[in-house]
Order: sequence, then C-alpha cells, then structure tokens
Amino acid sequence: MLKQGRIEFVDLAKGITILIIALTHTYGDSGGFVLEIFSIFKVPTFFALSGIFFKTYESSNVFFKKKANQLLIPLIFTYLFLSLPWNVFLELYGGHTLSVTNLILMPGTNRLNFGMAPGAWFVLCLLFIEIFYYFIFVLSRGNMMLISFVALLAGLTGYFLNEMSLPIWFDTALTSMPFFLLGILIGRYSSFLKLEMSSRQWLVLALSIIIFLYNIYILGDGEIFYAANRYNVNVFCLFIGGASGVLVVLLVSKAIRTLSLISFIGRHSLIVLLTHQLYLFILRNIVYQLNLQQDNIFVSFSLFLIVVVLSVPTIYFCKKYLPWAFGLKELVK
Repeated sequence: MLKQGRIEFVDLAKGITILIIALTHTYGDSGGFVLEIFSIFKVPTFFALSGIFFKTYESSNVFFKKKANQLLIPLIFTYLFLSLPWNVFLELYGGHTLSVTNLILMPGTNRLNFGMAPGAWFVLCLLFIEIFYYFIFVLSRGNMMLISFVALLAGLTGYFLNEMSLPIWFDTALTSMPFFLLGILIGRYSSFLKLEMSSRQWLVLALSIIIFLYNIYILGDGEIFYAANRYNVNVFCLFIGGASGVLVVLLVSKAIRTLSLISFIGRHSLIVLLTHQLYLFILRNIVYQLNLQQDNIFVSFSLFLIVVVLSVPTIYFCKKYLPWAFGLKELVK
C-alpha cells in the first residue's frame, strides 16, 4: 500500500472524490437526488484528507513557505492564466461593458470570479482553514481539547451564517473546520494509516454506512452547497452525515487499496480540480453545435468519461512543464 512514499488508498480516496466532483459538475441540475447525495460528503472528504497530512512545521516561516508553494501559487496561477483571460473574453465579447469589478468578483457577490476554474474556491478556502488551524495550534500550544472546541464552534458559526456570504469564502472555511479537524484526529490519534483493515475499522465502516444512509433519508429535498455556504438541512445532517460519508469513502478505499487509473488521478487531484471545467465548457459547446440534448443522461456520462480521459495527458503535461503551478515543485524557497 506504500508506493514511492505515498499511501495508496489515500490516493484512491482522493481519486474517487475528485471523480465524483467532476461527475456532479457534468450532470449539473439534471443529476437530481442521486447526485445530491454526493453533496453530503464530497467537499468534506477533501478537507478531511487535507487534515490527515497537515503539518505545523518547525517555524512560521517554513509553514507559510509551504502553504505558498502548495496552495497560494496554484491559486494565483489559475486565476491569472485561466480565469482572468476567460473573464476578459466574456466581458469583451459577451455583450458586456468591460468592468474591472466583474473581472475580480462574481457579479452581485463578494466572492472571487474564478471563471473557468470555479473549483479554485476550494483551494482558497483550504488556505484559510490551514492558516486558521495553525494559529489556533500555536496559540493553544497544541492543546487538542481547546483546538477541537474552537474548530467545532467555528463550524457551527459557519453553518448559522447560512447564505450571509462573508468575503471570499470565510464563511465556508468556518463551516468546514470540523471536517479538517476530523482529518487531524484520524491522522494523529488513530490506526487508520496502518496497512491493514482492523476488525474495529470494519465495524466503524458498517456503522458509518448505516449513519450515512440515515442521513440520505433525512436529506429529502434539502440542499448542501459549500461553494455558496448554503445548507437547507439540519445541523446533524450536515456534520454527522458529512463525517460518516468521509469515513465510508476512506475505509472503502482502504479495503480496496488501489485502482490504477483512479489512484493516479487522485495523486494529482488538484490539477483535475482546476482544469476539468475548462474541458466541460468546450465539450458542452460541441454538444450544442451537434444539437444534442445536454441534459441527456447518456450524453452527460459520455462527457464525463471524455473529461476523465483528457485528465490523464493534462496531468502529464502539468507535471512536466508546470509542476510549480500545481504545488508539485517549490517555487518559493
């Protein structure tokens, strides 16, 4: 399960999650309740996975250099070379008057306009979360009881700020803190990263599936939309349901261990997250030109498969020519 210093089932969990995100983006509203189920755990899983391998490092200087290389530089690169050119194009040729405000912020909101890379909001949100956690850790001197209390309080605060839309996803960062904490606790205080599934973990998997299925039942017509910090569900469904979904993904991935293509995509999930919407836009325009129904289930699934195929050469290209732009190589020394 260890390959070149990596834990393979974690890569599989990342791969499963990023493919679910691409699938939901492909189907959009036509996915209905089946895809709405994924909203319970798809974003929380990525936050939890980030928490599992979070490090405070030996000094603030080293910590902020690492975060700059891993998150800030990919975010800046994505905005400058993917989102901003696209936003300028829309302003010039979309029948709008060129507006600097619209190039920076989505019209009518205080959230950054990431254009063709809307998944970049997650990277920014994760950056806020890791900095927030780091300061809590330093100020509390690593007291996990106090850290846990603050993280849970932050999560409840974000939940009750429902749709108030704090600047640039501060609200979603607050709501997501408990899932990041879950990853921290799993990584530090459990045997989860050991090579074999224990009998206790099989039991946890069974209980997590039961809790998750119950939360699917109570979800009903509710909506969970982290990108807008909009939650039309009760607090139990959001946090307990989300945590149970995270555990199901992680433990099922551990039981399977590895699936070559999905694990490969998972190792480079950031690249897929920031580029797959560009392919979807191009493919949807092709579908439109061919007069095909975009909300047809078979057309949508075909688009999803094409995006998955295209992600492989995209990963190789970015690894070879733009590794620093996706956190694979340090630019800030």
